[in-house]
Amino acid sequence: MGKHITRVYVLPAFQGKGYGSYIMRQLEDTIGKKYNEAVLDASLPAVRLYEKRGYKTVKHEKLLVENDVVLVYEVMKKELLLLNS
Repeated sequence: MGKHITRVYVLPAFQGKGYGSYIMRQLEDTIGKKYNEAVLDASLPAVRLYEKRGYKTVKHEKLLVENDVVLVYEVMKKELLLLNS
C-alpha cells in the first residue's frame, strides 16, 4: 500500500454514522507507518468532508472518460505524523 487513497465510498444508508471517519482513520494510521503524508482524489461533493479531516487541495484534475464525459476532481494532501510500528 502506498500513500494514495482512492475510491472511498460509504453507501447512503450508512452515511452520517461514523463509518467513513473510521475507514479514513484506519487508512491514515496505516499510511502514517511509512509516510508523512496521505494523498487522495476527492469528488467535488466530498471536498468539504476531507477539508474537515485536515486535507488541503493541491491541484484540480480533469479526466475524459467514456462518451466524452469529463470527470472533475481534486487532488488533496494531509500531513501525517510518522508512526513507527
